[in-house]
Amino acid sequence: MKRGKYGAYVDKFPRLGEEDPKRADVIRERKDELRNSIEPATAANLAALVDTIRLKKDSIKEVLSQVQLDLDAATQLMIAKFEEDDIQSIRLNSGRSVSIEYELTAKVEDREAFRLWCIENGLERELRLWPSTTDSLVKNMIVEGKKEPPGTKVFSRISTVHRS
Repeated sequence: MKRGKYGAYVDKFPRLGEEDPKRADVIRERKDELRNSIEPATAANLAALVDTIRLKKDSIKEVLSQVQLDLDAATQLMIAKFEEDDIQSIRLNSGRSVSIEYELTAKVEDREAFRLWCIENGLERELRLWPSTTDSLVKNMIVEGKKEPPGTKVFSRISTVHRS
């Protein structure tokens, strides 16, 4: 059997297994169910099954993409109306509440300038500041009345919170 570029090597190395034993158990159970539902379990029938499931997944991705677009558009409309009506939170008939929260977020636009600032401010041991760390650092600076570090730009963002 022709196995492609690395065919001669694959049997010399252990197969990469499931990283999560719980997931491996669930997959094993599902494989048994699928095996029992396909008669005969030929290569062609299994390939057709994989293709059908892949098409189903692609279809769901398309639907999810449209749902996300609708959610983004509706969220922007809601935020604009909340701000226009000076509302921060609203309780729905379902009992759930929807509110908006104002946040700041930082984006590094000049890595070198920010790196130099980090060194000047004792952060040289941090080879890379995670975005969440950068956000936290910059938010605290803004709240303390300081200017954001060189190489960063602060943006405001409004997020929605949904509670039951």
